[in-house]
Amino acid sequence: MSVRVLLLVQFFLLALASWAEEVPAAAPAAGIVITMRQECVSQGDEVQLKELAELSGVPAERTASVEQTVVGRAPQPGQNRSFTQQDVLTAIKKTGWADAFEVRGAPAARVTAAAQEVAKERLAETAAAAAKAYFEKDPDLEVETEVAGVMACPPVRPGPVELGADLAEAELRVGVQSVRVRVMQNGRRAAEAMARVKVRVTGTLTVAAERLSAGDVLTESGYRTIRREFTANDLRARCDPRKLVGMVAKRNIAPDEPLTKALFALPQVIKRGEAVTVLVKRGALELTTQGEARNDAALDDPVRVFLVDSHSEIVARASGARQATLDDPLAGRQK
Repeated sequence: MSVRVLLLVQFFLLALASWAEEVPAAAPAAGIVITMRQECVSQGDEVQLKELAELSGVPAERTASVEQTVVGRAPQPGQNRSFTQQDVLTAIKKTGWADAFEVRGAPAARVTAAAQEVAKERLAETAAAAAKAYFEKDPDLEVETEVAGVMACPPVRPGPVELGADLAEAELRVGVQSVRVRVMQNGRRAAEAMARVKVRVTGTLTVAAERLSAGDVLTESGYRTIRREFTANDLRARCDPRKLVGMVAKRNIAPDEPLTKALFALPQVIKRGEAVTVLVKRGALELTTQGEARNDAALDDPVRVFLVDSHSEIVARASGARQATLDDPLAGRQK
């Protein structure tokens, strides 16, 4: 290549560079400019575009919808995650924006979820109040509660919270027990914690007024009531003593021993080998016949009876002293 040609090429390049400096840079094609932040804080369950970036060029009538564009799920309270420019582009495409836009700034924004702590005092008060309220449904009981310890509750998102306790009857007892406290936000369980609550219960207990031997029948004078702090067994075994009157003791019962239904049985109305009258019911028809009991039976217990006239054995219901009833099998089906 000649020197003249080289000079012409060099001149052309210099002229082109000079022309480029004189021509102003073209404005970005984007109507909306999204400038990503490096760090930001999310307040809700979802991360919105306005939390990730500074926005400019947004038409006034579009401001709310653009700012509230959801880019993704927020991290758990107090934790963080990153959102890239590509995440923003993907979210915008899903919304179907018709506007031109440009994404600038940091390649990714590190998002930390805002959080609040639920005071242990509130958790303790909720657990104690729930345990107390459960026992005090019985007006006879006096209840004292003491919180022995509270497990720290995981942080939750900012905003109002409602506390409640999950108490199953099988878990409730006197002494120290665990109570699960739930933390609710917007109608959903946001977190939970365990509290240890000591419960003391005082109430009325029925005890034997005198010694009872096995087979003795309990009378109105055979019991009395005392008031004391309950043990776990006392609370489970409480019963109405009036329902025990007329029943027989299964074993020896010491004076002041708490009376429970398990200690008594219905008195036998039929003894093995006794002659019994059998009442047979069939609709409006009632017949009587005679038989011999093959086993002991208390009231309403099944009893096997050998019928004298037919030389057959049936199973009837003990319905009274030396009396058995063969009920109509269709009676229970009638409306």
